[in-house]
Amino acid sequence: MSKKQLINSLDKMPNAKRIYRDSIADEAMEIEGGVGYLLRIAFESNGKIAVKAAWILDIIACRNHLLFVPYINIFCNQIHQLTNESAKRPFAKVASILSLAARKEEKIAFSQKQQEQLIETHFDWLTNNSAIAVKVYSMETLYQLGYTSSWVHPELKLILVQYLSTEAPAYRAHGKKIIKSLHAVL
Repeated sequence: MSKKQLINSLDKMPNAKRIYRDSIADEAMEIEGGVGYLLRIAFESNGKIAVKAAWILDIIACRNHLLFVPYINIFCNQIHQLTNESAKRPFAKVASILSLAARKEEKIAFSQKQQEQLIETHFDWLTNNSAIAVKVYSMETLYQLGYTSSWVHPELKLILVQYLSTEAPAYRAHGKKIIKSLHAVL
């Protein structure tokens, strides 16, 4: 299967039902370079195809995040370019999965530059008008990355405390959880 065939499969996906997303995720995971193709589609395309590719990447990251290892550089270099709010949520989730894996295991590692790119992007998403789910995954990513960048945890705590009273209940709930975890770290 090629990039063109994946685009065709994404284009023919009738809706966002999990069965259709799982089917395309299965296809992409079976081919060499499937994650790379999906990343390129998500970053190079606009509209529905890019969002659908992001949905599939989310599923793949949940199933086997190690498939992202050869594409970490592409992921980190281009994540800040996302403008489609519907694509940001799955990418924020993938980043949280990868950052947790990088902290807990040696099979995934970010270079200093990649880590800085992720930190900058997720602080932007956390403090801008992003959807609540994007903000929640961003705070999780920043929490994980803060273990290797000492300035991140204090800055994250400051931002969470600042916005806690004005954000939605989901933000407040997860923010309180992160703040509690930060008290143990700081």
